[in-house]
Amino acid sequence: MIANISVGAYNRKWLVLGCDGSCALCRTAEETSREIPLFVAAGNVPGKTACPARAAFLPSKPHIIAFGRGDEATSGIATHYSIASPAALLEFRPLK
Repeated sequence: MIANISVGAYNRKWLVLGCDGSCALCRTAEETSREIPLFVAAGNVPGKTACPARAAFLPSKPHIIAFGRGDEATSGIATHYSIASPAALLEFRPLK
């Protein structure tokens, strides 16, 4: 079993600093990834990673993969990037 999470938030620590993976959302993702691998969206702000994707960069190496778009100009920082175009998605056929 795996889980795909396509929601995120740009949490702040002490109202000033960006999340370092220790906010409640990231901690919950890290705890959940001990039982279920997570695939999470990196976010839509260039160069900025949304929570819970920030948890993918924790030193504890949780089972979290943060996905971003191959066009990094419209994506947050990720651990993996998609290179599929919308046209390629329309041609997708499941394996038999």
